[in-house]
Amino acid sequence: MSRAETISNQLDKKGWERVVLVQQHDQNVRIYLKCQNKDTVQGLVVLAVDGNKQAVFVNIVGDIKPSQLSMLGDKLHIDPLKKIGIATNDSKKPESEEK
Repeated sequence: MSRAETISNQLDKKGWERVVLVQQHDQNVRIYLKCQNKDTVQGLVVLAVDGNKQAVFVNIVGDIKPSQLSMLGDKLHIDPLKKIGIATNDSKKPESEEK
């Protein structure tokens, strides 16, 4: 748990946006995003800790479309991730598909 706290503090100081924080008993889940602008996410970090038993740290780096995060949020039932694509132009269809 202390390692997750250290990582969270570092992400906060470096300008990452915490979009999910769930604390229940000894379980803790945090999801952070690093955004360049509203159309591009540069990174995603997931920290999940189950007491002192298990920990999962995921770091995805690269240009990620918000619509991709929305699909991931939908499949994993993470409401804040579902809403990311809705708030951007990325969720709109390309002009060639609009008619």
